[in-house]
Amino acid sequence: MPILAPLVLNFISQGNPAMVIPASDQDASAVSKYLIPHADDDKIRKYLRIFSGGSGTEAIPTASYLVSKTEKTFADTYNNWTKVYRELKEGTIGCIVTLDYSFVELEYQNEIQSILKSIIELSRLIRLSNDLLIMISRPSYRSLDVMMNVSDMHMRIFEYDGATMLAAIKPQFFLFNIQLEYTQGFPTAVLREST
Repeated sequence: MPILAPLVLNFISQGNPAMVIPASDQDASAVSKYLIPHADDDKIRKYLRIFSGGSGTEAIPTASYLVSKTEKTFADTYNNWTKVYRELKEGTIGCIVTLDYSFVELEYQNEIQSILKSIIELSRLIRLSNDLLIMISRPSYRSLDVMMNVSDMHMRIFEYDGATMLAAIKPQFFLFNIQLEYTQGFPTAVLREST
């Protein structure tokens, strides 16, 4: 979230929607603390949706930006994602969607083919709308293999000698050290070029 928050905040502050589907082990309050204090309340209500698995919703029970997870199957979950996406972007130009697929794989282990198919379908849907989709996975997850094939850009975040690094793998373009700073009052990722 510290890396994705500035992107999401940028969309919201410009009057464009943002849909955040965090890892299922990350509660909504952990996500919202990076966003809510730094954006206008009206824009948050209108343009932000954070999906929650239930954990952490006690802290923000009436938040209009919170979408509670009630689905039992992945197919129902995916249908809810696309429904909220279409509703959220109605009447707007651009939208950002962030989604952690690695925990989706863990949660719906018996529906792996549907999960992999959804990566392709969601990529196509968001690309046709000229929106931005940021998908996250981890090494040795099957979702990562599919993402690498459908994405326009593949970046890798890793630790090297205690430093958090960001590398563009597809296309092979850059290597940066990621440093977070709060000098502007909100979390900002500063990229320092590395050799």
